[in-house]
Amino acid sequence: MRANSVAISRFLELGKKKQTPRGGPKRYLEQPEALAVFLDITIHFLREEFETLQQRRQHLRSLAHQSQPSHDVWRTVTEYFRLIRHGLHFTSNQVEYIRGMTAPNVVFNAEYGPEAIMQHWFFVKWFGDVHVELKGWEMVDGESIIAVTTTSVTITQHTLRSVFPHLRTTDNSDRNRRLAEQLLNQRLAMRGSTCFDWDGATGLVTRMTTQSDMLAPMLQLLGSMKDVSLVFEQALISPEFQWKRMLYQSVFPLRPSSAKYSPLLSFIKEGAGSELGHSS
Repeated sequence: MRANSVAISRFLELGKKKQTPRGGPKRYLEQPEALAVFLDITIHFLREEFETLQQRRQHLRSLAHQSQPSHDVWRTVTEYFRLIRHGLHFTSNQVEYIRGMTAPNVVFNAEYGPEAIMQHWFFVKWFGDVHVELKGWEMVDGESIIAVTTTSVTITQHTLRSVFPHLRTTDNSDRNRRLAEQLLNQRLAMRGSTCFDWDGATGLVTRMTTQSDMLAPMLQLLGSMKDVSLVFEQALISPEFQWKRMLYQSVFPLRPSSAKYSPLLSFIKEGAGSELGHSS
């Protein structure tokens, strides 16, 4: 909205009529009619400024709203990390929540189905004292959230036996034994992220991509890139803290189309999963 052009014209016209050599702007504004016109112009100017500020405020609110994840996806992500903060223990609450928050054909890294998520956490239990902390988040493309995490684990005898079995072989035994001794009982803190793709129509997660930097703390621990390469060379886990596909296909071959209780859950229900308790 622009200041009233009629009022401005009237103000200028009055100025020409009333101004004297000794008058000046101050004396001119003391005239009631001139003061009324001046105030009218000022009011219009302030209204224009007010509307501009209102539009600016609405724009900033819109930007802030766009940078915030929807309530549903944020609540889903925070609850997920709350439930798995000490790893997945396959309680009914954990299993039902993972199944309920994801699409039946959810993509998890290179695998499919909620079972792949549970497999990942089953293997993570091969480490000791698992702790996952949600550090922050970033909204991407309006429908995705990247959650920033720190995952801390302890390398135990069970870890060496299950994740780094080549360090316990007789080949190059002296060096392998030394590396195994260096790793045993060490605590690794890994920075990582998990991207959640969200389907607003169904209210379900359709894709999860997760990774953590295991390379940096391992290098800090061993002090040699050559030793780090040897540790990961035949390990069942990658420097990105991702499990080799052979594990998914050979240890627990699951399919999204499996029965209500997957082979993994049946395995645990039958008691074979009790070895999880020996991870320390």
